[in-house]
Amino acid sequence: MSVIFLHAMLWPWAVLALLPLLVHLFARARPRVIDFSSVAFIQRALRFTQRVRKPKDWLLLFLRTAAAVAVFFVFLRPTAFSRGGGFFDPRRVVVIVDASASMGWSDGSQTRFAQACAEASQVLSGLSSRDTADVVLAAATPKAVFPTLGGNVGYLQEELRRARLTSEALDPDAALRLAARLLEKREGRKEVCVVSDFQASNWRGVRSSLPPNVGFSCVTVAHGEAPNAAVVRLTIDSARPLLGEEATVLCEAANYSGTPQRKTVVLASDALHASREVVIPAWGRATAAFKSRVSSLTPLKLEVSLSEDAFPGDDRRWATGEPSEALRVSICGQGKGAATADSWARGCRALGWARTDVLAPDALRAQDLRCDVLLLAGWDGSTPECVHRLLTRGVPVVWYPAPETPLSRLATVLTNAPPASPGGATAAWTEFPDGVPLKVSTPDSPIFGVFMGGEYGDPAHGRVRGRLTLSPADLPPGDPLLSYPDGMPAVWVCRGSLPLVLWNILLDKNLSSFQNQGEYVPFLGELLLGVRRGALGSVQSATEKAPGQTLAWRPDIDVRPDEVQFCGPDGVPLPASPSASGDATFVSTPLARLGVYTWSAGGREIGAGVINFPVVESDLRTLTGAEIKALGARAASSGRTVCEWQEGVPLWPGILWGALALLLCEGAVATLDGRKKPAASGAASGTSEKRGSV
Repeated sequence: MSVIFLHAMLWPWAVLALLPLLVHLFARARPRVIDFSSVAFIQRALRFTQRVRKPKDWLLLFLRTAAAVAVFFVFLRPTAFSRGGGFFDPRRVVVIVDASASMGWSDGSQTRFAQACAEASQVLSGLSSRDTADVVLAAATPKAVFPTLGGNVGYLQEELRRARLTSEALDPDAALRLAARLLEKREGRKEVCVVSDFQASNWRGVRSSLPPNVGFSCVTVAHGEAPNAAVVRLTIDSARPLLGEEATVLCEAANYSGTPQRKTVVLASDALHASREVVIPAWGRATAAFKSRVSSLTPLKLEVSLSEDAFPGDDRRWATGEPSEALRVSICGQGKGAATADSWARGCRALGWARTDVLAPDALRAQDLRCDVLLLAGWDGSTPECVHRLLTRGVPVVWYPAPETPLSRLATVLTNAPPASPGGATAAWTEFPDGVPLKVSTPDSPIFGVFMGGEYGDPAHGRVRGRLTLSPADLPPGDPLLSYPDGMPAVWVCRGSLPLVLWNILLDKNLSSFQNQGEYVPFLGELLLGVRRGALGSVQSATEKAPGQTLAWRPDIDVRPDEVQFCGPDGVPLPASPSASGDATFVSTPLARLGVYTWSAGGREIGAGVINFPVVESDLRTLTGAEIKALGARAASSGRTVCEWQEGVPLWPGILWGALALLLCEGAVATLDGRKKPAASGAASGTSEKRGSV
């Protein structure tokens, strides 16, 4: 905060502040003429002529001098300004308006976004013709109205009236960086004003990246609590359900309030319309499950909704699936794992609904490898980025490590970190001449559901005469499905979002009888279906994106680019073009509307994608006053307050009131002195008369 004096040329007149002192010194009262001399009268005359020695006289002198100085400062007209630039320099103002989805909350009269646009327009109204400004609409990608600061304030205000709310999440750091670039290399008083609801999930932890010479202020449009219920997740147990399979649809609803809520969840699809009632605890979540049988190969489209509330934007959610006739299983065997890969291939062919594809080791490096499940046998984990890329796309991987594989590489595959230095524990090979049995370690796993009745036998039937040493302490966090009697895992399922399964059973006819048992094929089939359905972990579908992002699609068949058509939720064609990478992938433009988008070729729908509400925008709790202050900004109650800060806050009215108060105090002290004088005179007269009579 800085203070300037608009009438600084009056400073030489500051010498008038000495006037009360001069008046006080020269305006001494003359001694009264006394007819009868008396020592008491002489002492009284001395007291009233030497006024400056009395404490009361010092008080009067101080009050009169302070009043004179205050009156002088009133004529100087002091004004307070915020930091940034020279006092008489033109202003450079950037107003950031939060246009993210959370600003759609309505208190019954208008949305937070409408209030924000009105406050931002008020901030701009205080600018003069010498000033320049710009408006940044902040969402996932901030956008400025002008490419550089301009002086057409009326146009900016008109753009604020035409602005529309988005369904995107907010990136506050990107908005502040854009504002800093707009003000870079600009002369004058620089100011950034943010008008937002300051949603805690977006703003907490943000640190201002503005230069120190830029004033930073904020106006909050969130007042009071904003209870909300939202659909935060809608998933199918498999992104590619098999034809005729009964798919499980899971809908998760969240309650962002301190009161439990009873909601009706409605699921709608081409073949199903059902509803469930759920009670969502305070600040908790509840899940509703639906069953739907896949009856055709057309893309599966699901929509779930909640009974609407004051924030309807997140009360609906969509999901898609691509039904298929067969499960695409890619198998790669190397070295000692070749026999295991052959056994896997025979078991998949026996299932009937699995289509196998045997890969060469170099095929793992292909960027466009497409499969539903990848089976790796004898791989040493030397190229973790190849498998990690598939895991992040949601492709489950079953891995039988090669002997002497460093166990540190197991975690590397999940994290895609650089390979660890040589050394440490390895997957050592151990043989048992008499063989060892297997046992079920997690009987309540969905993998063993079909074996509960006993008609499919014991899934752990068989003996193994060789295995790898894979200590659970050296493995990524997970759970064993099958294990050996000493606790060594035979099939280990890694926890987390990436579906990785470690296989420790060598399927060689000379070292194992497990693959020769009748239970082997059902177990292998349930394992493939389990990891594909997400029973062992869940990965967000690649076809689901947030507003502001693009959808990509790669057809399974060869199509010409001119045959591909991309349509929005309303069926209107939208632009899409082949990817620049040249991998036959088609990419759309950034999408804003929520709903299901479809890809067609030759007049037939062959793909779908979804734009869903960003979950981070559903929690409408906001920052506290202390947290807003921690951002490094001055909190203003309204845009008018920010406008006053920019124009300067006049201090002289307060000084004028202070001068009047000083004069009133001076009058009160002087009046009190006058009231005491007659009493003193009367007392002295009585004394004189008494002494005269004597």
